[in-house]
Amino acid sequence: MPLRSFTRKVLQRCNIPYSSYLDRLEILDIYSARHRRLKSQLVLLYNFICGAAHFPNIQSYVRLSNSARRPMTLICVRPDIKDFFSYTIPLWNSVTCNTHQFLSPGEFLSLLNHPINGL
Repeated sequence: MPLRSFTRKVLQRCNIPYSSYLDRLEILDIYSARHRRLKSQLVLLYNFICGAAHFPNIQSYVRLSNSARRPMTLICVRPDIKDFFSYTIPLWNSVTCNTHQFLSPGEFLSLLNHPINGL
């Protein structure tokens, strides 16, 4: 059952009047399915970059930029191929654009706790 339907039914059973999907997410203190999916994709990419997860020949798909001002900026080696990297790297770069040092895993997760739905 999709999250939208589930949250609506949960609140109906609790006798809470109808509210919009975003209001229901706020009432239940949860993130949207899209937010959680994007966050999972970014965490997986972070793990590939840091070597915490193995991806053979990662250099054939993505590389770190040489920028000292934005050390977390990634460059997609093959942007014309529609795959995980060509989709996730633009999102990664927009989320990390204001970081001036490479973030630790905890700092990166804290960065992702802010809403990323607008991206």
